[in-house]
Amino acid sequence: MHITPIRHDGPDACLFIVQYYIRGMIMEEYCLDEPGVILKSRMCLEALSKNARGRFSPPKDEIQTCKKPLCKTLKTVQTLEVEIEPWKCDSKLGDRFNGRFIVERFVSAYEEGDGNRRGIHTGDFKWIGQGVVAEGRISGVTNAGTHRRPVFDDCQPCDAHGYMEGRFCGVVTETQVPELEGCHLLGTYRFRFDPTSRGADGGMEGTFEGELLCPCQG
Repeated sequence: MHITPIRHDGPDACLFIVQYYIRGMIMEEYCLDEPGVILKSRMCLEALSKNARGRFSPPKDEIQTCKKPLCKTLKTVQTLEVEIEPWKCDSKLGDRFNGRFIVERFVSAYEEGDGNRRGIHTGDFKWIGQGVVAEGRISGVTNAGTHRRPVFDDCQPCDAHGYMEGRFCGVVTETQVPELEGCHLLGTYRFRFDPTSRGADGGMEGTFEGELLCPCQG
């Protein structure tokens, strides 16, 4: 494993991308969630608050089976293309991220070989805004309800169908805006879609709520 710095603003600043090798492939971890880095790095936070509307492409699906333990898992691969618009909690810098959010390889896995059951999903995204491009990863849980009793209002059952929730992490890779140089993205998302036995297919809408983590520049 080796660490490639993005920017240094003194000995206590260490915003970085971690690169590591798995089976001969270079993998990159875009998520700035190391407690020590968050604690010691001098940074400024700016809110991201977005609405999303887009489409999942028809999934390419495969059933994978296992004899020990006995199980059956549905795996799907598809694309996700989303139009991003601002919401009222957005910051001035966050407004630069109005645009398009694209996941070319959106991968899902579902229990019991059924896209209506609970599952997981992940994919690497490109977020194309206004004078800025960010890249990173989303990952989360599918067909599960977190807004449920007894802790929250009775909005969902624990097996709510047609929802995806998770975390997005990314880093600005191109920008024409000096204030966005070296910034990371960290937050949560929630998608709603029409569930099918093959998983998500067709239209979706959702929300992104998070923060821009930008290195101190002076």
